[in-house]
Amino acid sequence: MNALLDNAVASIRIGVQDYRSPDDHRHLSAVRNYYAGILLLAKAVLVRRFPNEDPDLLLAAKLRPQAGPNGTVEIVPEGQTTIDFQTIGRRFRDLGIAFDPALLAGLNKIRNDIEHRFSPLGRAAIVEAIAKGFPAAGQLFRLLDEDPAILLGEEWNDMLQSRELFAAELAACQRTLEAIDWRSGTISDAKLVCSECESNLVQQADPENTVQDDAELSCRACGAGLDVGDVIERSIDDALGAEAYLRAKDAGEDGPYYPCPDCGKDTFIDFEALCANCGFTYASEGRCAICHTTIPVADMLDDPDRTLCAYHQHLMEKDD
Repeated sequence: MNALLDNAVASIRIGVQDYRSPDDHRHLSAVRNYYAGILLLAKAVLVRRFPNEDPDLLLAAKLRPQAGPNGTVEIVPEGQTTIDFQTIGRRFRDLGIAFDPALLAGLNKIRNDIEHRFSPLGRAAIVEAIAKGFPAAGQLFRLLDEDPAILLGEEWNDMLQSRELFAAELAACQRTLEAIDWRSGTISDAKLVCSECESNLVQQADPENTVQDDAELSCRACGAGLDVGDVIERSIDDALGAEAYLRAKDAGEDGPYYPCPDCGKDTFIDFEALCANCGFTYASEGRCAICHTTIPVADMLDDPDRTLCAYHQHLMEKDD
């Protein structure tokens, strides 16, 4: 990490520690530290996005033209002031960087009140304003292509407890998965679950990838690299676990998902008649060729080529 990013991470972590403290006096410190950290993070985005440009020029609040050599005109910083949240949105927009500074509007007002006089708001309102500013960090870390779970550690998990940040992160993660052509409709409709920490913040490295088996998944919450099959298995248990419990409790039945005889994962879904992980399915239609009754899924998985129900299978074996 460079110095800007180092300092940004340190300020955000301190701000979040202040934010979660029960001490009534630390919420004001949380505003200052978190605000400063986000501003540094935004500056780090500019410097990293344009590595061949002068950082002083990128970060200057005001710019002015001056005469250069051989009849040229140069743009140079005017004064020592760097961009703040009054100017950073415009700077990002001018340089084609997508960022929503409105996420910090409430926090910016409170910060100005604190710096210039006092904030009339109580602790609860200030803490809420800080939480509403958490999605700004998520946006900026994405622009930096940095993993906040690794850089911020437990403070990132604390931030994810706020509904605003979690909702924003979940939406961003799900957008990376939209192109995948999942084998199973259950998985296509479900929120994926991290096989390591059970968070729903599962993302794909390449949002344009459409092939299930080629998906490179990771968890935005814990930072773990994930195996597609493990994620599918855990996600099916999350999506269908309640139905499995009711079947076992009320009817003494197995299902709706079973161990797949091909890949070995608990990802064969009976009402889809396929394995959500590997795509395995029956060779036959799953009905008895003689009486046309449905053959139990467990029997079909034991013998995928089976074409007879237990009764007619027994008769045939008896005749043999």
